[in-house]
Amino acid sequence: MRTPCVIFTGHPSLRIGNAVHFLEMWGNDSKNALIMTDPDYPIQNVYGPYEKLPIRAFFFPIETRLDFSQLNPSILPDLAPKLLVMPEVYTQPPPNSSQRTDFVVAY
Repeated sequence: MRTPCVIFTGHPSLRIGNAVHFLEMWGNDSKNALIMTDPDYPIQNVYGPYEKLPIRAFFFPIETRLDFSQLNPSILPDLAPKLLVMPEVYTQPPPNSSQRTDFVVAY
């Protein structure tokens, strides 16, 4: 898999599952990033085993049902990705509500 990569994760994922595997693969590259999204577990409380890794770690406490109002004003501008890969459907308003630009990823 090509890098840089971003891992979105919650607290339990940092102890078991795919996030552990991805941190082993990508943790030694500061071009990669981990984003902790669980508002109940601040990153400083759960990131301890990985603190010395060069991967960048961010705490964006968000509702796990990520929506455009969180993504557009804070997450995307802070991360400033050079390339954003997403389904084309998120680049245009819904066909039956063309005025609803709040349903569009604006980056």
